[in-house]
Amino acid sequence: MTTYYDVLGVNKTATDADIKKAYKKLAQKYHPDRYEGADATTKFQEVNTAYQTLKDPEKRAEYDNPRPQAGGFSFHTNQGGSSIHDLLREAMGGGFRQQRQQPMAQVNISLEEAFTGTTRSLNGNPFNIPAGMRSGNHLFVDGFIIVVNVLRHHRFQRAQDDLLIGVEISAVEAMLGVECVITNIDGVKLKVKIPAGIQHGKIVRVGGQGMPNPEFRGRRGDLHVQVVTTIPVNLTDEEKESIMKVQHRKTFDV
Repeated sequence: MTTYYDVLGVNKTATDADIKKAYKKLAQKYHPDRYEGADATTKFQEVNTAYQTLKDPEKRAEYDNPRPQAGGFSFHTNQGGSSIHDLLREAMGGGFRQQRQQPMAQVNISLEEAFTGTTRSLNGNPFNIPAGMRSGNHLFVDGFIIVVNVLRHHRFQRAQDDLLIGVEISAVEAMLGVECVITNIDGVKLKVKIPAGIQHGKIVRVGGQGMPNPEFRGRRGDLHVQVVTTIPVNLTDEEKESIMKVQHRKTFDV
């Protein structure tokens, strides 16, 4: 499987200086004003994504050890603040302002479209948006820089390639465990077992059921199911009696 280190042509023990040197060399090679290959729309983005991860000590450590622990997962909506012109200027050693700046356009896509990939048109000409694109990613199309914006979803939150969804269960179900069926972003129904004794706010991870990685074909993030425990109020005597019998559902759909 190709890694970010492979993309930059360095080994896993490379120093910060090695990574920066490799990035500048590749970024100049694949600069959209210079590179004319058929894969010009993705090459520069692949190199930039690898560099933005490996140049940051915290991101690099997380990339080298990617598995989050249940209950310790956090989502961040800000996925980088540098503009494409800043990135190009950095790659060209600060000289990009003297080059012609490419016109920019923005395209909005749904999370479902980001999962499958989709098409849009520019000046009447269709172009492809690859599967797995993240908000802020860029494409280079017919001399334009296309900024991709993935719209917020009503059920899922996204962090890079991972997805988060919340499910509500009763206190009894939290005590005894329950199975829920989640309709994932791709329409596939997944059976997820919530273990007995789970606490409010804890997360059950379903590996490999998140968003596709736009740089590496076949790689997907994870789906994180966060449990929200609900406590009934103003119970009648009959309801209290029923709870004492520990009646609970065996399975349910989301």
